[in-house]
Amino acid sequence: MKQQFGGGNESGRFVPSVKVLKLRNKLIKFMEDHIYPMENEFYKLAQSSSRWTVHPEEESLKELAKKEGLWNLWISVFLLLPF
Repeated sequence: MKQQFGGGNESGRFVPSVKVLKLRNKLIKFMEDHIYPMENEFYKLAQSSSRWTVHPEEESLKELAKKEGLWNLWISVFLLLPF
């Protein structure tokens, strides 16, 4: 059997790895549990005269996302290694 690289399969379609699927599900759950319920609050702040301030809940959500491994997903772990 020919080994596939880059998440492909015989049909040429992208197939996410198990790791990516787990991360996707974790991210979706985080959004459903914590972000979507706050959307109206964030919208109200964005429409107010205080729109350039940080919502009080935002920092706690950021810390929770960090704890869950869902913060700065686009940063390569190799960039975090000391030189």
